[in-house]
Amino acid sequence: MRFGEYLYVDTLAARYLQETEKWVLQHSGLADAYVKLRQIPAMGSVAALTTLAELGDYFRFASWKALAKYSGVTPTIAQSGEQKSKGHINRFTNPHLRRVFVQMAGILINISKKDNDLARFAALQHTTEAASLQESNGKDCK
Repeated sequence: MRFGEYLYVDTLAARYLQETEKWVLQHSGLADAYVKLRQIPAMGSVAALTTLAELGDYFRFASWKALAKYSGVTPTIAQSGEQKSKGHINRFTNPHLRRVFVQMAGILINISKKDNDLARFAALQHTTEAASLQESNGKDCK
């Protein structure tokens, strides 16, 4: 794609985003949900609109765990006695929501100074993984 075509596509996408945002803000039920979503750190216009479009009526979920499972951000866990193993992400989930939520998590982790729960959890996971790699390799992993 040439640079001129890229600019045209980028401008067209921005125009569609603005029109969609304007349409959402004109409908009271959607506008309230959109404004609340935008208050979440790292939730931009595209993420909020994607979340609204993909979830539909979010009151259909009995709990946040059901929403997380539908969104595809929870791994499968197999447990038998003392053995516990984490599996892959369930493939029968919403890939669009998963992509948005994973991108938001990455933004929160990278821009924060470990002052939120997600960043602290990610830092703990990183140090735990580094320690286990160091034990298995017998080398210093940084």
